[in-house]
Amino acid sequence: MPARILAAALALLLASAGSAGGAFASSADPAEAFHMTAMRTADGGISLSWDISDGTYLYRDHMSAKSEDGDQVPLETPPGTVKDDPNFGRTETYTGHVEALVAARYAIGALSVTYQGCEEGGICFPPTTVSLNTETMEVSSPDDSAPPAADSGFVLSGDHGLVEGLIGSYGMPLAVLAFFVFGILIAFTPCVLPMYPIVAGILAHEGESLTARRGLALSLVYSFFLSSAFGAVGAVAGWSGENLQEALHSPAVNVIAAAAFGLLSLSMFGLYELQLPAGWTSRFSKRAGARGSYASAAALGFSSALIVGPCVTAPLAASLLYVVKTGNAAFGAASLFALGFGKCAPLIVFATIGGRALPHSGQWMENVKQLFGFAMLGGVAWMAAPLLPQGAAEGLAGAVAMGAGIYVAAHMAVTRAAAKKAAVAVGTAAFVYGTAVLAASAAGAWRPLEPWTALERRPEAPEVAYSYVTNVEGAKSVISASDRPTMVYFTANWCVECMVAERSVWMDPSLGEALKGIRVVKVDLSDYGPSGSALMKAMAVAGPPTSVFFEPNLHEILNTRIVGAPTIAALAASASTARNAEH
Repeated sequence: MPARILAAALALLLASAGSAGGAFASSADPAEAFHMTAMRTADGGISLSWDISDGTYLYRDHMSAKSEDGDQVPLETPPGTVKDDPNFGRTETYTGHVEALVAARYAIGALSVTYQGCEEGGICFPPTTVSLNTETMEVSSPDDSAPPAADSGFVLSGDHGLVEGLIGSYGMPLAVLAFFVFGILIAFTPCVLPMYPIVAGILAHEGESLTARRGLALSLVYSFFLSSAFGAVGAVAGWSGENLQEALHSPAVNVIAAAAFGLLSLSMFGLYELQLPAGWTSRFSKRAGARGSYASAAALGFSSALIVGPCVTAPLAASLLYVVKTGNAAFGAASLFALGFGKCAPLIVFATIGGRALPHSGQWMENVKQLFGFAMLGGVAWMAAPLLPQGAAEGLAGAVAMGAGIYVAAHMAVTRAAAKKAAVAVGTAAFVYGTAVLAASAAGAWRPLEPWTALERRPEAPEVAYSYVTNVEGAKSVISASDRPTMVYFTANWCVECMVAERSVWMDPSLGEALKGIRVVKVDLSDYGPSGSALMKAMAVAGPPTSVFFEPNLHEILNTRIVGAPTIAALAASASTARNAEH
């Protein structure tokens, strides 16, 4: 059973990577796929010609031209072949070669020409814009390092393109493998913690029948379905053209995740068991020839994606931004499946070793489950923190630590004298720490989770003046009016990482020196709406916290973008690059 499940999981991953790689392999550069030239016609107009590579096609409706002043320039295009396109429905397309004409009265000055095409059965390239010198008929190559942000006026540097860099350097299959590695690297972050007690609960139900083979099989089923949920998100993002990361960052998600943590903790304390209804598991058992816990593992794995999904920042954001831009649902599914499976890799090792090395039953399993229950209650405090008054979540965490300390010191069932002494010592330390945190929180300490800081003088807020913007026009106005580089920082009061940054990085006395010479603008997405969404899309931001640095001419400064929670060191490095880039 484990071998078959592992083979199926790896086959799906490799097949997805292969199909994604195939979709991209023929032509990663739209300038090469759709080679464009220009020449004067006898009447003084301009003929624009595209040589379209095999296996690709151009959209008639996506050809356009503009003058230096931004005015629309009419293009005379021939009828195309009607195609039932998966991206845009029934539309006219060109293959092989096509020409478009610009009338003589418009054929003066510099023109910008935009076109878009796709690969048959593959990706849809982003719109490509080139410049045409109407005197020399020279067509500039599209500058991939400075794509315009959806005609918003911002010119992005492209250094947010983690995926593009991976694909450009290693190709699509290895880029998918890189997401598997990313998953392993983030497998021990706080939001991934719930997976361990969930699987521990599944294993606990096995009792005497728990073996290494059984632990491997159950964890693979759980991991496969969790990863499949991630892959489905990537595929939907590619098909729908919507950045689903925005939906994952919302107060509702925090509430749902906090509630899930709480419900899981109650299960760890024995209030109920994590399993599907008996009728369902019996039906699955008869069909699959296995016990119903496989069906439970599958259902729990798929639903766990809701809890662990929103906590992935840079890799998830990069993948979703890429698939939204290109429409490459195959890569979206493959990369996010790999990311999810990477996150589960340590879990699979845990379940396999547990099934082989640990006793198959006994009080130890109840001890482990209840300790995980306290960890889950800590997760409630962590996820609810953005929705609670300052200090309330820390106070809740202190209370959880006190409860865990009492349990470990007084109620954990251990028989050996040395183990009992260790339990008393650890439990007492946890109780004392929790009491101190609770007291520091009630006293308004600036870092309640570090209660000893209550004895220190609260540091003065750094001298960093910043302003707020709420929409694209406001951001453009503030940035262009500045005589120095501007950092645009996206934040929200429902974003856990943002809250941590507000109470640490933004209160750090060294922040003023780190951002010296930089104008700081904050975009508060707490009341998320259309204007905030438009500004995020204009700057290719997947979600808060994100920091983007601009020159006064609205050009993003290369190698300065920070995706995820900033640090003083990262801000100082980006600010230094921004200052040196002034011109």
